[in-house]
Amino acid sequence: MNSHLLLEPVIIEMKRFEAELLEQRLPVLRGLGIECERFGGRSFVIRSVPAAEGSEQLAAHLQELAEIAAEDSTDWQDHLLIGLACRSALRRGRELGAGEQRTLLKALTSAAAPAVCPHGSPILLHYSRTFLIDKFDW
Repeated sequence: MNSHLLLEPVIIEMKRFEAELLEQRLPVLRGLGIECERFGGRSFVIRSVPAAEGSEQLAAHLQELAEIAAEDSTDWQDHLLIGLACRSALRRGRELGAGEQRTLLKALTSAAAPAVCPHGSPILLHYSRTFLIDKFDW
């Protein structure tokens, strides 16, 4: 997976047992586009994140994502992928240009479950013609 180099590397501090687990999982993180390495003691430096729309938003959540990656569970990768998807998602209120809107709708048509986000919240709603007429007095 392609990576997006951060303008400023992010240094995170982990608990000792988390640091040991995270270090074991660094190759998997690299495969996901997260360049992370030990920075002495319980610290790690993150230099890049997956190159995708919204990757600049991930920098604010790197500590939380590292903690997910250091979970002592068998499904930590699923939790991490869901976390990456959620934290890099478009946020309400962000304006999109016409090209971005087309790209988003095209990607949505090929999604496995286009009506819900990774957490199961609805992202598509159906409003009947009757509902619209009633609400907007057409």
